Amino acid sequence: MTEEANDVLQKGNVLLGVAEKYASPPAETGIAASLAADLKAEIETCSLNNTLQQRAVQTVDDLTNIQNIKLEKAFTLIRKVQNGAKAEFGEEDKVRMREFHVGSKIPNTVKGINAELEYLKTPAQAHLAELGKHGITDATIALLGTSSVDLTKADAEQENAKKLRKNATKARDAAVDDLKKLMRKVRSSAKSVFEDSPEILTEFEPIPAGRSAGKTEAPPAEPPVK
Repeated sequence: MTEEANDVLQKGNVLLGVAEKYASPPAETGIAASLAADLKAEIETCSLNNTLQQRAVQTVDDLTNIQNIKLEKAFTLIRKVQNGAKAEFGEEDKVRMREFHVGSKIPNTVKGINAELEYLKTPAQAHLAELGKHGITDATIALLGTSSVDLTKADAEQENAKKLRKNATKARDAAVDDLKKLMRKVRSSAKSVFEDSPEILTEFEPIPAGRSAGKTEAPPAEPPVK
């Protein structure tokens, strides 16, 4: 609905210019100045809500990117520990491979990955002396814990941002509906006030679909000279 919101705001601003032009006062006869003022205020409210909604969308996108980076780091850490186990014990040692979940599908959810990170701390600590030959250290085990915490935090922030985006979208949509209703009210008032002035009423008409405000159609091409 973002395109619709932008379109309604554009048309609302065009209508506001016409409404203020024919408002009474300053015009001797015209639509109520208070109605034009209400339209201006409604446009400002709608514009603000539209901006806030777009920011909320961007925030979700940014936090999703951050979460994806942390997910990839978690996957890399899990593979590091498992590769260390494979290097030390060999893939033919089925007991150790099961202990380190080698060959098992890594869960593709935050909850599942966090569980895997927490689980691997135990076998990695138990076999730290052997795994140390392959780059697995106390720092690696500590990272299993901190990665889980970081991922949980990133996921919570993203979920909260999604809720804020949903609320912002509802507020934006409601503001667009309110603006459309007020625009119809202004046009209805104009039809009553300028019933005998069709040339003025034309200025209050909605912008035709597919045409931007202030944009005029190109004149037809002249026929070639024979």
